[in-house]
Order: sequence, then structure tokens, then C-alpha cells
Amino acid sequence: MQKGLFSKYYSICVMMILVSIALIGSVFLILTSNYFEQEKYDLLSRNVKQAVSITMEDLSVNDYVSASRVLNVYTILGDAIDADIFLVDVNGKTLLCTETSGCNHSLYSVDEDVMSQVIRGEYHNVGHLGSIYSTPHYIVGVPLTTPNGSVVGAVFAASSAESLTQFVTDTLQMFALSALAALIVVF
Repeated sequence: MQKGLFSKYYSICVMMILVSIALIGSVFLILTSNYFEQEKYDLLSRNVKQAVSITMEDLSVNDYVSASRVLNVYTILGDAIDADIFLVDVNGKTLLCTETSGCNHSLYSVDEDVMSQVIRGEYHNVGHLGSIYSTPHYIVGVPLTTPNGSVVGAVFAASSAESLTQFVTDTLQMFALSALAALIVVF
């Protein structure tokens, strides 16, 4: 009788510990992936706004965008954050791009619905940006707005979302090893 009662309580305790570990792991993964995604958007947004500022400064001084000056800044910003930065007109056609070889931005235009969202304000999304990217990317777009309020184009930054997958996988492995070590010590 006592052995049966002990095994029931032991089983219940083990089950509660395992469910608790699974719940904590799930919450941890959700929170860290949301944090990672928000950090990526913030990073892209800050750099796109810097690119927009330089582009608008160049546009106000020259009445046109100097490709050499602006592209140099785009390249530096893009290299610093491992992202593609590109300038499009109001129709979504790429005018400048940091990709030097095999640029898909010049082959495809940014979709009209994306451009309409950018024109209304800042655009954030994870996706393929129409057919431009074959894998999911974090994408941020900011409109180029003149002092009189008209939109003359947009600047986009896109960074591969594969880093989130790797981050979640690594985090899950670390958590699983930690949980396993805790279970071995406890039992």
C-alpha cells in the first residue's frame, strides 16, 4: 500500500516538474524570439531613417539624388547591419541598391500594396517583398517625404530572417541541456 502511494506521488511530482520545465521553456522561447525580432526591426528602422536623412539632405542640396554619395552611405549602413538597403521611386521601381552583383531589386518592383503602406508611414514585415527575396527577410521601409509633404520615393532595408531560426535553435538546445542537467541532479 505504501509503495503504491509513494509511486503515485512520485509520478505526480515528476509530471509537475516536467510540465513546469516545458512551460518555462515555451515562455522563454517565445519571449526571446519576440525580443530578437523587435531588436532586428529597431536596428533596421534606425539605419533606414539614417539613409532617408542622407538621401533627403542630398535631394535638397542638389535637386536630385547623387548616386555615388548616397550609395556609399547605403553600403556602409548595409554592411554594418548585414542588410540590403535600396531606394525606390513611388512606383516601387529600384533606383539604387547596395547589392553589387545579381541584384533582384532591379528585376522586380515593390508591390503596390507595400508602397501604399510605406507612403502612409513606416512599413515593417517579415516576408519575401513580393518576389524579390526567395527566403523570408525582415523588411523595413520608410518614405522619402519632401518639406511640402509629398512622397517622392522610399528607402527599404532587408535582412535575412534565417538568423532568428538559428537563434531559436541554439536557445532551445541550451535550454534542453540545462533542463536535462537539472533533472539528472534532482533525480
